[in-house]
Amino acid sequence: MLGGYGYNTDDAHMIVDRNGNIGFGTLVPGSFYNQNQVNYPRTYSQQDKVVSIAAAEQPVLELGRPVSALGTGERVGAIFFSNLTGQSDAPRQVAGIWAEKADLPSHPGLIGGKLVFTTKTNGGAEHNKIIMDEYGGLCIGTSQSSGYKLAVNGDIKTRRIKVTVSEWPDFVFQPEYRLKSLEEVAGFIAKHKHLPEMPPASEVQQQGLDVGGNQAMLLQKIEELTLYMIDMNKKMTAQEKVMKSQQQKLAKQEKEIDTLKKQLSK
Repeated sequence: MLGGYGYNTDDAHMIVDRNGNIGFGTLVPGSFYNQNQVNYPRTYSQQDKVVSIAAAEQPVLELGRPVSALGTGERVGAIFFSNLTGQSDAPRQVAGIWAEKADLPSHPGLIGGKLVFTTKTNGGAEHNKIIMDEYGGLCIGTSQSSGYKLAVNGDIKTRRIKVTVSEWPDFVFQPEYRLKSLEEVAGFIAKHKHLPEMPPASEVQQQGLDVGGNQAMLLQKIEELTLYMIDMNKKMTAQEKVMKSQQQKLAKQEKEIDTLKKQLSK
């Protein structure tokens, strides 16, 4: 036992009992979790904690080794944040972080792992899990990253998203780019019910939408539309010139006819 001596009293600050249990600020330390125990509990409880940090005997931070099930998905260590004041459920955890064995290990001697973050709503069970899986993917609202670095099952609110793309469709303005005729575009739409190069609704519903690729494709269509408008403007300008020339010729002919009429009337 380690302690200190004050003006008129001595206090115990740390104690190690004969069973190997350690207590800080108490003469009655709690029991260590026995990791060599054969029938260890399947879920974490107050009796399973390895270390409990408390304020006025109210646990605020507990470390333990909970086990949800043998095999894949087994929890191998945890940190829980608990509340005893007004908390009716046992073991009164309000949030936690634990490590878990990876699913379907390909090599029994090299099992991967994941980190799980959980919280609890008022009157509810633990949920709101955030999982960092064995591949470095972050899962929010889902347990599978499906090969993505971030998988979210729910809505996202943000001020800005920056997407990096490898190609931007300025090639539309290159001289060698072949712009489809409007007749070709009309024929494609009549047959497929969507614009050329754009994904159909069925594909988007099944596979989702590539934001960067879709933005690039939309810009390509805007650039193509710009070229169509430029071409139409050229044709309209040429037609206006022809019409102006014809009007000038017509005015000249009318003037000549008036002159002939005057001469014939003399």
